[in-house]
Amino acid sequence: LGSGVTLSNSIVFGGNGGRLSGHGTFASNVVVGANTVVSPGSSVGSLTFTSGLTLAGGGAYDFEIQNATSGPGAGWDFVQVNGPLTFTATPASPFTLNLISLNSGGSSGNPANFSGNNAYSWSIASATSFIGFNSTAITLSTSGFTAPLNGGAFSLTTSGTNLLLNFTPVPEPSTWILFLAGTGL
Repeated sequence: LGSGVTLSNSIVFGGNGGRLSGHGTFASNVVVGANTVVSPGSSVGSLTFTSGLTLAGGGAYDFEIQNATSGPGAGWDFVQVNGPLTFTATPASPFTLNLISLNSGGSSGNPANFSGNNAYSWSIASATSFIGFNSTAITLSTSGFTAPLNGGAFSLTTSGTNLLLNFTPVPEPSTWILFLAGTGL
């Protein structure tokens, strides 16, 4: 979908699914389920859904990050939902968030300004409300993320109207020594 283009027709995916990508706006409620992928931009970018978005089991969000500090839609992918973001995936039938890192040229590689030693929190979607959010019903796939994580881990949370992808690094050994020394006092 091109930038500035609004698609108002209903979208129905067959058993083979489909892919929603680009920079435009979907004006009907969209369900991203079995074999269906939402992929904002034509690399890093944003997509808008004006009547709600449902993330169902078997669907995926290809989340690309090119610069860890540039902001949503510019450094990493972003989905704007002007309506509810509904989660119907379950732990038995999860939705998948594919984490994909890009270098500054837009090819697979390490994103700018990312260090596995730092904590990050990226807004990957915003909605007027969240219905049925359950982080255990979303699988985080890091197979497309090439930057060293140094033992750190990704997680999903909500904060206000934002869905956040968080990266938590493993504390340095000296931090643990200080913590243990402090608790011993």
